[in-house]
Amino acid sequence: MLAREDLLLEIHTEELPAQSLEFLASALARLLTQQLQQAQLTFSEVTYYATPRRLAVIVTQLAAQQSSTVLRKKGPALSIAYDANGQPTAACLGFARSCGVTPSDLRVVTTKAGKWLEYHAAVTACATMQLLPALITQALADLPIAKPMRWGQQTLSFVRPVHGLLVIFANQVVPMSLYGVKSSNFTYGHRFHHPQAIYIDQPQHYQQLLHDTGQVIVAMATRQAKIVEQAEAVVAKTLGPAAQVLFAADLLTEITGLVEWPIALCGSFAPEFLTIPAAILIAVMQKHQRYFPVVTTTAAETDTTPALQPYYVTITNIDSNNSAAIIAANNQVLQARLADAAFFIAQDQQQALVARVDLLQHVVFHEQLGSLFDKTMRIQQISAYLANCLAVDGALVARAALLAKADLTTTMVAEFPELQGIVGEYYALHDQEDRRVAVAIATHYYPRHASDQLPNDELGVILAIAERLDTIVGLFGVQLIPTGDKDPYALRRAALGVIRIIIANKLSLNLLELLHYIVSCYAGLVTHTTIPQVLNFIEERFKHFMHEQGIAYDIIAAVTPLNNPNFYDRYQRLLAVHEFNNTAAAVPLIQAHKRITKILAKNANLVILSQQINTALLTEPAEIALFLAMQDLTVTLASLKTQGDYHAMLRAIVTITAPINDFFAQVLVMTAAASCANRLLLLQQLRELLLTVADFSCLTI
Repeated sequence: MLAREDLLLEIHTEELPAQSLEFLASALARLLTQQLQQAQLTFSEVTYYATPRRLAVIVTQLAAQQSSTVLRKKGPALSIAYDANGQPTAACLGFARSCGVTPSDLRVVTTKAGKWLEYHAAVTACATMQLLPALITQALADLPIAKPMRWGQQTLSFVRPVHGLLVIFANQVVPMSLYGVKSSNFTYGHRFHHPQAIYIDQPQHYQQLLHDTGQVIVAMATRQAKIVEQAEAVVAKTLGPAAQVLFAADLLTEITGLVEWPIALCGSFAPEFLTIPAAILIAVMQKHQRYFPVVTTTAAETDTTPALQPYYVTITNIDSNNSAAIIAANNQVLQARLADAAFFIAQDQQQALVARVDLLQHVVFHEQLGSLFDKTMRIQQISAYLANCLAVDGALVARAALLAKADLTTTMVAEFPELQGIVGEYYALHDQEDRRVAVAIATHYYPRHASDQLPNDELGVILAIAERLDTIVGLFGVQLIPTGDKDPYALRRAALGVIRIIIANKLSLNLLELLHYIVSCYAGLVTHTTIPQVLNFIEERFKHFMHEQGIAYDIIAAVTPLNNPNFYDRYQRLLAVHEFNNTAAAVPLIQAHKRITKILAKNANLVILSQQINTALLTEPAEIALFLAMQDLTVTLASLKTQGDYHAMLRAIVTITAPINDFFAQVLVMTAAASCANRLLLLQQLRELLLTVADFSCLTI
């Protein structure tokens, strides 16, 4: 039984980028795991830790040495390894040479495929302590660092300058040197609370020693839970149990990466600033100050909307004896920020939103596609087209489209770009625009990311589709097409947004016709040759999205090849086929369809001149019955298709399975020329009938 011990690796650095902390730590653990596995070193578990000043990995129950193994290398077949005189051939000699041995050192092994030469060599097991320096060095070298740094006279680069290298296996230091630092069994605590060195005697004591002695919480999940717990406690103490802290996930992750010993403090700002829209106040607190806003829910049953309170929570990285001074300083900074926001709003509102539209002529959308004013005019045209398709008030749509981008010229959006749309809605209401128009200005930016909310108002839905498709068509038209992982204009996200909006709002849109209209709005800047590329791009996003929703790839393949530019219709088909594919009736139908497809493919070289089945040539009862069943099914499917009821269509299609099976059991397809052609035509029309819903031959049984 091999001895097993724990390994601890810690890289002690200058402050690491907070938003990348989790990624860097997990990547280091993954890369070290790969190195250990490649070295055939077994272990129990790999755990990573990270704080602003360290990345650490603990490997538990790591084997103290490699397992003894035998290297096996397969050579040429015995039949070609030696000639008729028993002398080694060039193939045998070349294989032996590549192994560093002579032909006499090779073995003959017998397999099911015959006899082969093999080279066997015992691999000497190395001690883990000897292997670790190279494995750790390689894992760190492979770490994906966006912007590596060099410092001093170092030739190696890292995320930030390295100050310490803690590497111990069991209770022994692994001797190695990296980044100009020699390995040791010492780390360092909190920069202010305990900057002295801390001796780590065993890897399993690492986390507890840093916590108790160094005042450092090394586990990110523990640190994050501590932040949430403290924030909720300090707010409850200040405002009572009705108060709640708004924890934005991204901000919570960032703050967790900024502190080693979190302490929550509750600050406040002047209540008169609550006249500023809550979204703007929250943005100031979250984006500029990294504060958590505080809300309360009213007790009234008719109003459960959380109300923003003039309080916030800030997380410090130090346990101070003078918390009041820290809170006062933060209050002062926030007060100044909010005063700036109030000033920006007052300045912006001196000019009506509609008067700002002309200013968009001075804002470039893309150098080859014109200004944001040009884009606004196109959005108006596209939105009018969609309003006509969806029977929505054209005048309101036109007004919303005209004002949709006007807030991009405001000081407020220049200061807080993430508030585009939200500022527009607020200013539109101030200008006494129709509330539906104001709401659409904000909601047409939804969804901002893959899991974001969707616009739930009809004007916002139309503007969102128009804006995104205009961007996709325009940038494809000037060949700025996403490649690999490069998508600087977020066109994949835009396409996914269009798909989600269409499905959520059950919009029956002919996307092909819509894209042709959008190209015409570009007045020659983009040609219609762009459309197949755009349609295929959106198609791929649709397939990916549906698979994420739990639809299997074979079902997607069965439905998406059908030439149908109505994506909501495709969505309905996919759901129906997905449900149908889990029923007992699916198997015989799929088998029958596969057989039909196979016969037609095998006889594709036979030219069927007739387009109409000759009923006089239908002599067998089974083929007559199939023909009559097809006629009945054609009528039924035509009626159900107008209703868009694909579940009912599938139930109707199942009824023809028995006639198909009887046909194959009782009728010989490949017979006399005339009857053969007639029966192949029958199968061809049957396949086209089944394709009304999906290509069942693509489905996996």
